[in-house]
Amino acid sequence: MDEYFYLDAEGKQQGPVPTSDFLRLGVTQSTLLWKNGMAGWQAAGMIPELSGYFQPTPPPPPR
Repeated sequence: MDEYFYLDAEGKQQGPVPTSDFLRLGVTQSTLLWKNGMAGWQAAGMIPELSGYFQPTPPPPPR
């Protein structure tokens, strides 16, 4: 499992953390992430391998 560093709401570097902790840590599509091998920081929503983590939640079914 890949681990990423991220910039928190105050712009401070945190991590590395596994992708399974993203929700708990408040990582969103616009959170800047970096991992070894990446050229620079990128918005989480722009990283192809993370596209499944940020799918919109469907609304509840109609009653």
